Amino acid sequence: MPRILHRIVRSLSCARQSPSWVMSRRPSPCPLLPFPPTIRISSSILEAIGQKRFASRGTEYQPSQRKRKRKHGFLARKRSGTGKRILVRRREKGRTFLTH
Repeated sequence: MPRILHRIVRSLSCARQSPSWVMSRRPSPCPLLPFPPTIRISSSILEAIGQKRFASRGTEYQPSQRKRKRKHGFLARKRSGTGKRILVRRREKGRTFLTH
């Protein structure tokens, strides 16, 4: 872990007060606690420091002529009612290319 994180964890753990009746057999690194602190590091602390998980981007679109024609082609538009309406709208607008 980075030194900054150790300092943050140590300052947080030393700020807590321990009860006076708790006794320990080994010396504590922090004079206020009778035992070594065990703190789970939350993701918000790690994000503040800059450790984030990143996924690689840019591999989503893998073009295929067959899939494109089947989804957006002329015959696919003619098959459904909504596709026919798309063709009518594009004709009315004067589009050079009605579909793929």
